[in-house]
Amino acid sequence: MTRSILECMKLHRHCHKSKRRADDAVFYAPNGAVIRGKPAIGQFYNKFLKSITPINRIGRISLDRQSNVCALEIETRVILTPEGKWKPDPSGDFQRTVVDLFTVNTQGKVQEMRVYLAPMPLKADK
Repeated sequence: MTRSILECMKLHRHCHKSKRRADDAVFYAPNGAVIRGKPAIGQFYNKFLKSITPINRIGRISLDRQSNVCALEIETRVILTPEGKWKPDPSGDFQRTVVDLFTVNTQGKVQEMRVYLAPMPLKADK
């Protein structure tokens, strides 16, 4: 069970690691894919994390102890390309990019994780 915001942060920081997930965990990706089970989620993270290296920080965090759900707004350093697309870049400004919502089981492992893309501004804020 998750009893504190600090535990939420630790779980989020390490949720891509197998030992932090339940064997029958379910991951709902922002593209609509549903990935079931610790091995399949691990394969997804291994592939995904090799393709990107964003600089993230937690913007906001909340915890519902009664239902054991953590919600985190993640901010990423991004730039707006000339084509009007946002992309991760270490020189960029932090923008809210995703909301992670995860449920923790009674063993303190991530049982379910849902990732929602945050709407991005149409232009860079200066």
